[in-house]
Amino acid sequence: MARPARPLAEDTRQRLFRETSSALLAHGYRGASLNAVLHAAGVSKSSFYHRFADKQALVSALVEDRIAALAAHVELPDPTPLDRATYWPAVDTLLADLGAAAAADPRTLEAGRLLHLEDLPAIPAVDRMTVQLGEWADGMLARGRTIGCVDSSTPPDLQRSLVVSVATELDRWALEHAGRRPLSAGGDDAAKAVEDAHALAAQLLRRLLAA
Repeated sequence: MARPARPLAEDTRQRLFRETSSALLAHGYRGASLNAVLHAAGVSKSSFYHRFADKQALVSALVEDRIAALAAHVELPDPTPLDRATYWPAVDTLLADLGAAAAADPRTLEAGRLLHLEDLPAIPAVDRMTVQLGEWADGMLARGRTIGCVDSSTPPDLQRSLVVSVATELDRWALEHAGRRPLSAGGDDAAKAVEDAHALAAQLLRRLLAA
């Protein structure tokens, strides 16, 4: 029985991920060439297919890695203990942390950009994150209404839909505002742009939701 292939060395794995990310952001999932990615990363086809079933498996591993990097820098606040004095500062801190993460780890910028790809295939890590964020948003909105920090005259289901739509567009705009140049070429300007854009997002969300 053949032994399972050893995992790729971490530097090789990250190089493969960087080349995959660049191809996806430039050409979309359908337009990204696996052969070109492997050539640019210096990974042979035999080595690749010992570790990944196909392009979708590679993209799934890439996105999961980038989501994990983002989660390491950003923690969702627990709604339960928040009161009128701490509710909006907690939201501000979350959005500030998202901006700061871009400067601390360029992979977090890649996470956002990849998640906005129109033709990204179904990825379990994305589905799990979507559920987690939805449950957290429900909890935050419910807590905000209870303590009088969030407008209670808007139906909860409509309010949730508005928040998801607006937050998605704000995040998309923030990433577009940062530009799409490769972060390996020097991402300080891009990271600062994302940080500034998330600060603006905090103001806009408060205008939308505040009681």
